[in-house]
Amino acid sequence: WDVAVHYRSGADEAKALVTELQAHGVRAHAFAADLDDTAQREALIPAVTAHFGRIDALINNASLFRYDTLDSLTEASWADHVNANLTAPIFLIRDFAKVLEAQGSKGVVINILDHKIDSPNPDFFAYTVGKVGLAGMTPTLALALAPHIRVCGLAPGLILRSGDQTEADYQAAWH
Repeated sequence: WDVAVHYRSGADEAKALVTELQAHGVRAHAFAADLDDTAQREALIPAVTAHFGRIDALINNASLFRYDTLDSLTEASWADHVNANLTAPIFLIRDFAKVLEAQGSKGVVINILDHKIDSPNPDFFAYTVGKVGLAGMTPTLALALAPHIRVCGLAPGLILRSGDQTEADYQAAWH
């Protein structure tokens, strides 16, 4: 597969990944876009398609993960989390579906979810709600876009420490 690496602010990391992929014979390119900016988000899929000549898969992995609780939640934080974890993916999927229809091809969407959708707790409240929304949207989109586009959700287990979580708390969460 050719690989389009999207980034917002991690240009150095994205370019390092492209270099690593290219060293393995993969055709790869980095694309900058702030998914909070409608114009940049809407330009991303067409830019990838123009560069590679087609697009066959979309992996919605970008997210915002900032600590909050119901008590500390602000409207601004809520909007930021919902936009990153729910709004951007739905519009990227919509744009992806339009391009696949124009290409006359089939494809796949993989929504990266979170273990918190099945083990919720009250911390990282807005993040969790956004991921639960994305999880709920996934089967609905699978039905709406079938049979030309498969829409899947992948919820990895606990893989990184959360915020200020201690190593002991992280290890305890594994057991």
